Amino acid sequence: MKIVAPLSNADSYEALVQAGADEFFCGIVPYEWLKRYSNVLPLNRRETLIVSYNIGTYSSMRIIGKMVQHYQVPVKITFNSHYYLKEHYPLILDIIERLMDMGFTTFIIGDPALVLYLREKEVKCDIHISSELEVINNVSMKFFNQFDVSRFIFPRKTTVDNMMSCITSSSMQGMEYEAFIMNAFCLYSGSFCNSVHSDEFVSSCNIPSRIARFNYSQQRFAKVDRFYNLKNRVKNLPPEHPAEHCNEQQMIKDSFGKDGCGVCKVKELRQIGITHLKVVGRGYSVKYLANDIANLKQIIEMSGHSVNDPDFSQTIKESFIAKRCPDVCYYP
Repeated sequence: MKIVAPLSNADSYEALVQAGADEFFCGIVPYEWLKRYSNVLPLNRRETLIVSYNIGTYSSMRIIGKMVQHYQVPVKITFNSHYYLKEHYPLILDIIERLMDMGFTTFIIGDPALVLYLREKEVKCDIHISSELEVINNVSMKFFNQFDVSRFIFPRKTTVDNMMSCITSSSMQGMEYEAFIMNAFCLYSGSFCNSVHSDEFVSSCNIPSRIARFNYSQQRFAKVDRFYNLKNRVKNLPPEHPAEHCNEQQMIKDSFGKDGCGVCKVKELRQIGITHLKVVGRGYSVKYLANDIANLKQIIEMSGHSVNDPDFSQTIKESFIAKRCPDVCYYP
């Protein structure tokens, strides 16, 4: 299993490689896109400019490309908006071709029309189906397989059983499968969120809301009770600059898993055929991400040597999250 890590700027690359990242994903919002459409029309669903979520210049991408050549840890580029306007496609094609000239050959795509457009234009790139496309059954997998895709990224909230069903039923040879494992747990699942993540608007998940029952005597949907307090369970990552009286190293250690965690299921994910684990966190502090990646690397190694360990999940909790199970769980 390999770790897929977020890359928000060129300066983070080397530190995260040393922590154990096996590949990166990043977004790019170049000047020509901002000039025409500002940051309100999404190119990759993270258009915030105040915080560094995306690479903003081709010169930065060239620097990253040189580091990829040196370290041999690849970078995949996100174009995972749900859809684009007709006038967007030629500009997106130009951006992709410029990136391919720099050595970036894999693109994470959330718009099915863009997948078709690139194949009709005979662009020789690798395509990963984004979690924003919400592929959650083997029928949709087989449909997209005709476009020569190389990886499916399961969306948030996909259960382990659902992933296993998709993988075994699709029977596609040589396909890669990626699952969320850490950080940025969200109330919503990708394709069902129509919020714009930009400086101009408040994201849907940050709008004050309340979840309540209409009929407290109704028990037909007992499982729903587990999710009533979900919004209150989603916590923010610890601050970039901790208070002076706090021990920064302890804060980093204690932050592991608090913003979304599924590490106790690594062994199960390995067994069902998941090949890549996504650590989310564009815009996060490099120190926190490096800690997450280093710990996850150890957990993956342990999962490969614990075939006969029935208590693997508990062992991980005791070793990495102090026996606590974070409220924000990817695989409850």
